[in-house]
Amino acid sequence: MTDRGSSRPLPRRSTTWWGIAAALVVVAGLAAAAITGGPGAGDDSSGSQLTILNNAPAPKKGDRVIAAGETDVRDAHYRIVMTVPRLSDAKRASVPLYANEYLGKPGRLLQRLRMPWPWSRDSSIVDFKVESTPGSNPDNAAGLALSWFLHGGDQAPLTRYFQVSSHGIELD
Repeated sequence: MTDRGSSRPLPRRSTTWWGIAAALVVVAGLAAAAITGGPGAGDDSSGSQLTILNNAPAPKKGDRVIAAGETDVRDAHYRIVMTVPRLSDAKRASVPLYANEYLGKPGRLLQRLRMPWPWSRDSSIVDFKVESTPGSNPDNAAGLALSWFLHGGDQAPLTRYFQVSSHGIELD
């Protein structure tokens, strides 16, 4: 190959720098995997990612589902449905918040627990997450985090944590 309008050949590009850069990326990735434990690190309670359910049925007539999800922790399957009663109170009125835990597939209602946290008609969920409980976890428990704005226009969300297992819901 030659330079345009010139008879002198183009300098040959060295692939050495690209090879060195690629090797550094691979080494950095291996180092990161070694430090964090790599994929599948930790206990064998993998598979505990929450799947959000968009059309979960209400566990009780007159309830409104505000969040729902299901997850597997080893051989335990949980569905958690957060509900409030359908009331025609004022927009900012305080209402009870319920956590409904289903166990197994297709799932039987294991527990319905009124949560001790403030909730109002205009509350909105910011985040709903789940993780397997760390450690040996003989109960196949899953830890949940629920974050919400108590009222529309609030700047700081409230966050509370709880666990579900085959023994029911436990508040942290």
